[in-house]
Amino acid sequence: LVNLANAVFADRSQTPAAAAVQVADAARKTGKRVTDRLDAAFARVDTIIASIEKATFAPLPDTVYGTTYDKEMRDSLKALTPSQRSKEIEQAFASGDMVLLGAMLRAPRITTGMSAAELELLRHKFREKHFPVETRRLDRLRKMRAASETGGKAFVNLVLQAADTKFANGAIAAREKRERALAAHQQGA
Repeated sequence: LVNLANAVFADRSQTPAAAAVQVADAARKTGKRVTDRLDAAFARVDTIIASIEKATFAPLPDTVYGTTYDKEMRDSLKALTPSQRSKEIEQAFASGDMVLLGAMLRAPRITTGMSAAELELLRHKFREKHFPVETRRLDRLRKMRAASETGGKAFVNLVLQAADTKFANGAIAAREKRERALAAHQQGA
């Protein structure tokens, strides 16, 4: 885009206004093309992140008990003080009690007696212990997406600078006015 702008403005066979319009049009087309590609890439990454999060969300229900005692376990834990509840959950982690951990992680936050931050910390700890590869991949994907978003915003700002200069906007407005006048003249003739 920068090379195009340099070449177009160096071409003395066209007016500066025509050069500004040409650069602005090219910038908008390039911006649209890159934005569409970024949006498609973000959608793919978001789909992968969502699928990993879903697969690692909580332990599957126990093959013997299923979810039969989930509510009772949550109610019992909810009745405890936060420090007692933390102790019970730590013991469940230490002993590998997926029935208790699953009951907490599969449930809506409001039914657990835990804050959103506590529940998310529990989920993160569960993922790290039982899905370490997937957890590292999630972290990498999230960081990559954030970096790509930052780069994409910088590119969009560059495109906006090239496309929306006062001179280019004036030239585009003048061209549109000329084209409307020409179209009106041709219809009247």
